[in-house]
Amino acid sequence: MNYPITILLIIICGIVYFLQYQSGEEFTSKYAMMSLQVKRGQYYRLLTSGFLHGNISHLLMNMLALYNLGSALEPFLGSVKFLIAILLSIVGGNLMVYLKERRTVMTVGMSGGLYGLMFIYFVFLWSLGLLTIPSIRNSVLRTILINAFITFMPGISMYGHLGGAISGIILGLLFSFI
Repeated sequence: MNYPITILLIIICGIVYFLQYQSGEEFTSKYAMMSLQVKRGQYYRLLTSGFLHGNISHLLMNMLALYNLGSALEPFLGSVKFLIAILLSIVGGNLMVYLKERRTVMTVGMSGGLYGLMFIYFVFLWSLGLLTIPSIRNSVLRTILINAFITFMPGISMYGHLGGAISGIILGLLFSFI
């Protein structure tokens, strides 16, 4: 298996979800992304909220995406860069929420990190010249359109997705030159 960090993150998210389920809203509200709490110095929320999920379908969808992206990217990046990439993308997504969200809102989920991974993948495809191949280009465009549609659905953190995507583009460019 060439993607141990991916599997470890899936296990961690499963354990955290179990803790959320057992502990109720108190656990979630202690670790979720809430701009007001971050403003008060609880910076850990920029990362911890990425491991929380709103319900079982949210968890399962994110873990399926993590497995698919991780099994493709972790062997390519290596485990250390992969872990750095997803953690910085989670933080980047939540920083965007913190900077742009004007109302008190609680966000949870790994979507910012997943968007970061997705856009690192796109940057690598571009840097390798693979987006000139019509089937790959069309697949990337479909993926972007589907995820853009999801981003604008009610209850989805648009800024979390955007921050994760921007983080992924930056990290993808950095990793392309390192």
